[in-house]
Amino acid sequence: MDHDYVTSLLRHHPGWRLLRAGNAAFVATVLHRVLVAESARTVGEPTLLEAVDDELYRQRQRDPEALPRSAKEYVTEWASPEKGWLRSFYPAGVRS
Repeated sequence: MDHDYVTSLLRHHPGWRLLRAGNAAFVATVLHRVLVAESARTVGEPTLLEAVDDELYRQRQRDPEALPRSAKEYVTEWASPEKGWLRSFYPAGVRS
């Protein structure tokens, strides 16, 4: 592993970009709670939004100015192509 390779990872790999994000602890806490702790590979949007909302509430109890956006705004950002921390899809055979 060399400097150029690590620099490239920091710029282009979603996981490494997450570690550099200003709200990395918030994102990692939510994703761990919803996916890792539950051994889930997928989760529905309502479940994810509820988990994000719960964590927003906890964080805002500590610092009312922290994390000013809505749960939906955070989830939309995390699933955006620029972030790539989540993947949004319809389950097989389901369309809306």
